[in-house]
Amino acid sequence: ANDENSRRYALDNLLHHSRGMMLYASIIADQMEDCEDEAALRSLIEGAPNKLEGLLKLQFDSLVLEANNSESLIWKVMKLSIVAMEPLHIMLITALLSCSSNELNALLANARTFFTIQNGFVHFRHKIIKLWVTKQCLDVTEGGLPLLASFRSPVVKRQDSGSGTSGGRRMDTSGCHIFFAKSTLKYVKESAVFDGGARGCVLIPIEVTDYLLRHAVTHLCMANMFDEARSLILSPGWIMANAALRPKAIVESCSMMPQGDESVEYLARAVTTSLASLKIDKRQLPSQLVGRLLSLEDLPLDNEISSFVKEIKEHDYGFDWWCPLSATWQDSEYSLLRTLVGHSSTVQAVACDGGKRAASGSWDGTVRIWDVVSGKCEKELTGHTD
Repeated sequence: ANDENSRRYALDNLLHHSRGMMLYASIIADQMEDCEDEAALRSLIEGAPNKLEGLLKLQFDSLVLEANNSESLIWKVMKLSIVAMEPLHIMLITALLSCSSNELNALLANARTFFTIQNGFVHFRHKIIKLWVTKQCLDVTEGGLPLLASFRSPVVKRQDSGSGTSGGRRMDTSGCHIFFAKSTLKYVKESAVFDGGARGCVLIPIEVTDYLLRHAVTHLCMANMFDEARSLILSPGWIMANAALRPKAIVESCSMMPQGDESVEYLARAVTTSLASLKIDKRQLPSQLVGRLLSLEDLPLDNEISSFVKEIKEHDYGFDWWCPLSATWQDSEYSLLRTLVGHSSTVQAVACDGGKRAASGSWDGTVRIWDVVSGKCEKELTGHTD
């Protein structure tokens, strides 16, 4: 309203209703902008609850519960946002929910009480609102200061139908984790985003691939979908897409899996020992994995390892799996310092204490301790027969 009396009326009542809480005031102020005349302004202010809790209930009921459908778009957006590891980009939300950006933007414009958009990323307007929606305790004292219960990180304790409702009002995080995981898995399968490794990711917006590469496995594990997470981790396309972004992310994803999965642990070790080579050329990852995993073919899980190595060889990377293998004038990363002579057979393992001494184990049945500065063998340990 342009009238001075209307502005004074609005300000006085806004201060009275908000009791000094800026979040409450900002929500009502946004709604005031939509008032076309003084009558609408007075109706809004007079009908506004006196506390933030009441205001959130009123807005939540009108926005979400009126849809009366757990499959409504606003319900889905809330479920994704609640368990997201970081603010979600609009492109990612539209990809996961198969909706248009215009449809999503119109929805978020009507949900300003709960969400704000900054540089294309969707944020909860305030952490208090997220806590309220996710069944965290929100109490407002008579003085107007929020008292928040201790925040608990969302951990899946049980699986439910994923409907997202609890007592007809607020959402349950376990159902949200399941919904996010299933939406992610559906998009990954339908879009074949990782089938072509780094090449396939070029066709998908970075705002989508960046989040999925860093957090897809986490969401699957939080939803107890470990088999699906494992399948993604052992996919050559997903591995190469991660290598193009950040190879160490492969190891971090492997660490999310339950302990005792030997195939995943072997993959993590192989990638870890390949990190130095990948700094030079990330295309070396397939050949690095093949070379490091071939030695495991005699282990009890040889069938799975062999199948995985075969997949790595047969995957279409846009280059041969052993690439790069060509003549080059580039010097090797390190120059030869000296040759340690003494073993009569192949050296299988080497360990170093930081540059002064090294231990080498050989098929000749001995372990030798070396002074790496002088190149002399300090001690020969014998006794191994295998």
